[in-house]
Amino acid sequence: MNPKVSSEKPLSGCAVMVTRAGHQSGGLADLLAPLGAEVILQPAIEIVETSSWSRFDAAMKRFGRFSRVVLVSTNAARFFFARIHDPATPEITASDLIQVEFVAIGPATATVAQEYGVTVKLIPVRSDSASLADLIEANPTHGKTMVIRADRGSAVLADRLKQAGCSFEQFPIYESRDVTEVAPEVQQLMQNNMIDWTTVTSSAIGNSLLNLFGAELLKKTRLVSISPTTSAALEALGLKVDAEATDYNMDGLVAAIVASQSS
Repeated sequence: MNPKVSSEKPLSGCAVMVTRAGHQSGGLADLLAPLGAEVILQPAIEIVETSSWSRFDAAMKRFGRFSRVVLVSTNAARFFFARIHDPATPEITASDLIQVEFVAIGPATATVAQEYGVTVKLIPVRSDSASLADLIEANPTHGKTMVIRADRGSAVLADRLKQAGCSFEQFPIYESRDVTEVAPEVQQLMQNNMIDWTTVTSSAIGNSLLNLFGAELLKKTRLVSISPTTSAALEALGLKVDAEATDYNMDGLVAAIVASQSS
C-alpha cells in the first residue's frame, strides 16, 4: 500500500495535471480535488468553432437526406445545436430533428442533446470510437449518416464506417488547437519530478503534450489514458501509458489513477 494513500483521501499528496481545454477542465478537477489530489491545470489544447461553416450550412439545406446524426463528443453536440439555432443557419425545425435518429458517443454527450430537447436513441456501452462504430454497424440505417466531429482526432470511426459500407459524411464543426506555451511554474514542476500523473483524454492532447514537453520530460510523469484508442495514439508517439480507464469517461480516468496509487 502506498503510504500516501488513505481510504478517505486516496490521492492525498498526489499531484495530477489536467490537460483538457480550459472550459472543460473544471469537471475533472472537481472529481480529483475531493480525493486529496493537488490539481494542476495546464490545458494542452483549446477548442474553438470551425473557421468556416459553409459546408455545414449547405448540408443543413439538405438535412432531410440524412437519417442519422452521430455526435462524437460533448463539444460536437454543443457546437451542432448552437449552430442550428443560429439565425444565420438554414432553418431546422423541431419536426426535422424528430425525423432523424441521434447517436451519441456517451451519456455526457446525450445530456447536451437533451438540453436542446433532442432525445438520443443510441449510446454505446463504452464511450470510445470503436464501441461507437460497433453500435452503428449493429444498427444500420437506410439513409445517410452525418458525423459531427472535430477537425482532427481518431480516424477509427470513419475507417470502420467505410469498411462496413456505411453511407456517411463527416462535418468538422470545431477545431482543436494546440497550446504552444507551458506556464513557467508547471514547467518547473515537471522538470523537478513533481507531477505524479498527467491526464490524456484524446489523441490530440497526446500530440500537443509531446510538443509542449518533449518525450524525455514526459518520462518524469505517469500518463493516464481515457481509452484504448487514446492509449494506442500515445504508444504510436513513443509514449508510455501507465494507466488506462476501464470506463471511458472522467470518472473512469480518476478511478484508474486511484487504482494505480493503491496498488
